[in-house]
Amino acid sequence: MDTAEHATGDVEDILTAPGVTDEQLQQVGQDILREACTFVDRFTVLPSAAARDALVLFAAHCWIYRSFTETPRLHITSGTYGAGKTRVLELTSLLCPNPQQMAKITGPAIYHIIPERHPAPLCLDEADAMLGNGRSARAEDIRGILNAGYKSSGSITRVVSNEAVDFSVFCPVMFAGKGQLPPSLADRSVSIEMRKRRKGERMDRYVPKMHDPLGRHTGLLLGAWASQIAGPAGDILWVDPPEDLADRQVDILTPLYAIAAMAGGDWPQRFAEMVHVLVLGGVSTDEVSPATALLTALRDVWPGGQDRVTSHELADLLAAHESGGFAWPEGQRAPELNARMRDLGVPPQPLRIGGKVMRGYDRADLEPRWQQQPVTADVTA
Repeated sequence: MDTAEHATGDVEDILTAPGVTDEQLQQVGQDILREACTFVDRFTVLPSAAARDALVLFAAHCWIYRSFTETPRLHITSGTYGAGKTRVLELTSLLCPNPQQMAKITGPAIYHIIPERHPAPLCLDEADAMLGNGRSARAEDIRGILNAGYKSSGSITRVVSNEAVDFSVFCPVMFAGKGQLPPSLADRSVSIEMRKRRKGERMDRYVPKMHDPLGRHTGLLLGAWASQIAGPAGDILWVDPPEDLADRQVDILTPLYAIAAMAGGDWPQRFAEMVHVLVLGGVSTDEVSPATALLTALRDVWPGGQDRVTSHELADLLAAHESGGFAWPEGQRAPELNARMRDLGVPPQPLRIGGKVMRGYDRADLEPRWQQQPVTADVTA
């Protein structure tokens, strides 16, 4: 019996059977989480396996977020349009219990929708336009509400008919948009940076009429399992988080930690990898990660004793890397390198190199990435 048949047959039987054992529940959780990962992977190209696991753990926690005292914000971002942010938002929302998708919204609408509709999650597309880079009153109002709503005690007070009224604003939130979040909101978020799909990267075409029912069914299984573990998961404390995490980061990640702990198997390790890559800025250990491959190769070929290297020189050095994965056509090397580095958030800069101002890279911008973990030398692009 394949996994899909198991998910629609034995899994449902176990979830509804009386006297299910902890071991059975754990195995079922692993099967359902695997199904959810397969669904997400099928229709999108994500930057790492850690990103996919974050989406699935976030979706699972949405079913039981009231079991926890905090809930994270999930931020899907990129530096360009056409990177698949909205698709990721749509796919993840199908796995959640009550997604409320909004492209344009005001602060008053948010603080009425949350207590009235109980979104899980509130999905905000085009968040860059909504939150704004400026200091408009509307953007500040929205940011204040979303900042407060990560805690179960989060509420705001507004005057209604000359009386002060408290509105609960506690709920999970997903954002999709270009660029970065305001610092106060980023502090409460897990961010996934998307990039445009490259030649050779494959995914199935997503047809809502055909595939939405599959996503919803997988989400219902995820919810049925999550509901079974809600009590024990809500009692779990993350007692040994990485020292580099701030207290608030530990708070928002604890629900995802609890879900992974209840699933068992390799999920605790996958959660640790997710934190390392998405929160602490480490290099993914995913063998097929383009980011891992490029960062490894850059460290290997960087000229000793040089702090700055031009794009053309660095691209030529990469072309000779022993992996053979960066031997792009000669006239395309520098543009290809620059495009990939922009995806990593390290674009080329005008630098003074050899007495001339040329576009290139400063070692100081890459050192923090290299120092997150030792990068293996066996890489492919």
